[in-house]
Amino acid sequence: MRGPVFAISTMVGIALAQSPAAHAADPVRGKVLYEVTNGAPLACANSGCHGTNVSLNKNKIRNGANNGPLIMSAISKNTGGMGFLSAYVNSTDAADIGAYIANPAAGTGAPAASVLPSSLAFAATVVGAASANQAVTVANTGTAALSIASIATSGANAAEFGIVAGGSCAAGSSVAAGGSCSILLRFQPAAPGTRTATLTIAHNATGGSSSAALSGTATVVPQPTISVSSNAASFASTALGTTSPVQTITVVNVGGASLTFTGFVVSGAQAAEFTRPAGAAGGTCASGTALAPGASCTVGIAFSPSALGTRSATLTIASDAANGSPAIALSGTGAPAPAPIAQLTPAAQAFGDQTIGTTSPARRAVLANIGSASMSISGIAITGSAAFAIAVDNCGATLAAGASCTIDVTFTPALAGAASAALQVADSAAGSLHAVSLGGNGVVGPVGSPTLAPTALVDFGDVQLGQRSAPRQFMLGNGGGASYAISTIAIAGTDASSFAIEAGDCAAGQSIAPAASCTVSVSFAPAAIGAKAARLEIAASSGSQLSVDLRGTGLAVAAAAIDTGAGMLDFGVQPLNGTATQTLTVTNSGTATLQVSEIDVTGPFTIDATSSQCPAVPFTLDPGASCQLVVTFNATVAGKQSGQVSIASNAGPTPKSVVLAATADAAPRAGPQNLGGGGCTSDPGGRGDPVLPLLALAAPAALAIRRRAPVRPTPIVKSETGEQR
Repeated sequence: MRGPVFAISTMVGIALAQSPAAHAADPVRGKVLYEVTNGAPLACANSGCHGTNVSLNKNKIRNGANNGPLIMSAISKNTGGMGFLSAYVNSTDAADIGAYIANPAAGTGAPAASVLPSSLAFAATVVGAASANQAVTVANTGTAALSIASIATSGANAAEFGIVAGGSCAAGSSVAAGGSCSILLRFQPAAPGTRTATLTIAHNATGGSSSAALSGTATVVPQPTISVSSNAASFASTALGTTSPVQTITVVNVGGASLTFTGFVVSGAQAAEFTRPAGAAGGTCASGTALAPGASCTVGIAFSPSALGTRSATLTIASDAANGSPAIALSGTGAPAPAPIAQLTPAAQAFGDQTIGTTSPARRAVLANIGSASMSISGIAITGSAAFAIAVDNCGATLAAGASCTIDVTFTPALAGAASAALQVADSAAGSLHAVSLGGNGVVGPVGSPTLAPTALVDFGDVQLGQRSAPRQFMLGNGGGASYAISTIAIAGTDASSFAIEAGDCAAGQSIAPAASCTVSVSFAPAAIGAKAARLEIAASSGSQLSVDLRGTGLAVAAAAIDTGAGMLDFGVQPLNGTATQTLTVTNSGTATLQVSEIDVTGPFTIDATSSQCPAVPFTLDPGASCQLVVTFNATVAGKQSGQVSIASNAGPTPKSVVLAATADAAPRAGPQNLGGGGCTSDPGGRGDPVLPLLALAAPAALAIRRRAPVRPTPIVKSETGEQR
C-alpha cells in the first residue's frame, strides 16, 4: 500500500542529533498514540504503514526510536506523505511515540501518582495579605512516565488559593517513573473566616486525577466600613420653580474602627438641581466628623428642577472607609409649573332660524379647567349682535383644577336676517380670551326650533375591548311653531370610531313637527384601551346645529393564562422497578381567575395527590397564584419511557401540555462470588462449583505425567501484521 506513512527509511539524510525536548518521554502513552495517533485517518500501526509489531521494523520504523525530533522533521517535510499528521501530532506526542518504538516492552508499564500531603492547611492570614508559599509533592511510584494534563484549584474559595511560580510540576509535563515534582501554593484570602478549596492534578495514572484538600483561616484588621440605606434616590415629578420634599439617606459605619467623612459631592449633568439643604434638613453627617463603629448619621437631598424632563446627578460620600466611597444615583423629573388650562366647548353654536321677537331654547357652553392650578375668571360676556344673551351663568370668580361650569345662551332676533356674536370668557389661563362663535337667522313667521336632551356630557364609563355598552338615549324635539327636517346625525371627534349610532326613530331627512320628538341611541364600543372622547352632532334644515359631548374608557379584556414554567420534565435514568418524583408548578399568569377542570397523565407516570399542593380538580387559581403538582415515574418497564401531563382550563381551547421523559435501567446481574478454598461461582445461592475440588485432586497426577513426556518445541506462528502468536 502506498500513501502517507512513517517512511523512516527516507529520513537517513536528516540530522539525527536533535536537542532533547524538556519532556520525560512516556512509552505507555506512546503506545496509545502509535496505535490511534490522536484520531488521524491513518495510524502508525496501520498495516499499510508500519504495522502493529515495531520489532519487524516495517518501513524502517526503528529509525524513530527515542528520536521525536526526527519524527517531527519527517512530518514537517511531508516525507512519504506524512504531512497530514501535523494536525494530530506535536513534539510531545512524537517524543512519546519514539520512546515506545525504542522500548515496546515499556509500553506495558503504568504510572502511579501519589500526592503528599493529602491536605494542606495555611496559617491564619489577614484578608488581602498573602501567606508564605507551601508545597505539594507529586510522586510517580509506577513503572511508566506520569503525564500531567492540568493543575487547578476548585471549590468555593478556589480563587484565594493560587498556584505560584517556582514549582517543578506543570501542565503538559511528565514525571519519570520513580521521580517527583512540586507545586507551590499561596493563600490570599478575600473575606474573613474559614476558606477551603481543592487542588486537583489530572494525569494518566489510575483514577485520572489526584487531589489535595486546601484550607486556611482569614482574619481581619479592624477598619471602618461604610454602608448606605439606598444606592439611589428617585424624586417624584416636581414643578419648575419649586423644591421637592427632602429625601434622607442613612449612613452606617459597619466596620470595626472609626470612620471620618472627607466630603459630600454632587456631580453630573444636572448637579446644581440636587442640593443638600442647610440645617437639620441636610442631615447629621459632616465632613471631618468621626462616625464610631456601629453608629449612623443622615444626609438629606432636595430636588429643584430648572428644566422639564428627566434630570439626574450622583451623590458621592467620601471617607476613609476601607470599602471605598459609595455613589448614590439621584434622579427626578422636571414638570411644568402648576397652571390652569381653559377649555371652552363647543367651538360654535348655530341657532338657525328663529322667529323675529321670539326667544330660542337655550344653548349651553361648557368651561372646563383641565390644568393643574386654579383658574380665575375675570369676566364672561357676549360681543357682537345684541340678539344673543347670557341666560344662565353658573361660573363664579374661580374654577378649580379639574372642575367645569356652564353658560347658557339664547337668541332673540329683532330683525330679519343673519346675526352673529361671540361668547367670550376672560380668565387667567393661557390664550385668554376664550370664545364660542354664535350664529342665528331672524325670520318672519313660525319656524322649527330643534332641542336636544341631555345637553351635558354623557359618560359611558368603563367598557372592555370587544364589548359594547348599553345604548344611551338622546331626545331630539321641536320647540318651535313649524316643522323642520333632520339634515344629519353623526359622531365626530378624535375617537368617533369608538361610538356608534344605534337603530332609533330619528333619521336624516325625517321631519319633526312642532312639539314632536324622536330619539337617537348611541353606544360605546372602545376600539383601544384608554379614555375616548367624541361628540354627537345633529344638524337641522333650519340651520340649527346641536351637539353633546360623549366620553368612555376602554379596558383590557381580563383573561386567565396558564404557565407551567417548563415544557418538559426529564426524570433521567432510574433503576428498574424504582420510582422518582419531580415537581411541576402551575401558575395563573393572567388577569382573571384560572379554572382548572381536568388533569390527565399518560405513560408510566402518575400525580401524587398526597404530596401535591394543588387541590383536587376542579380548582381555581387567582391571578398571580400558583400551586405544585408532584409527578411520579414508575419504572416498571426497561428502556426509554415517555408520557404527558395535560391540564384543561379556561385559559384556552386546548389543554396545557408538559412532556414527560425517563429511562428505566435493567437491574444489574449478580457478579461472581469468591467463596475461597476452590474458586468462584455465579450461583446466587453461593454454592461452589462441585467440579473444582475434583480438578484440585487431579492436578498432581497430571503434573507427574507431564514430567515423563518429552519436551517438544512450541511452533511460532506469525500473523499477517507481523505479530507472533
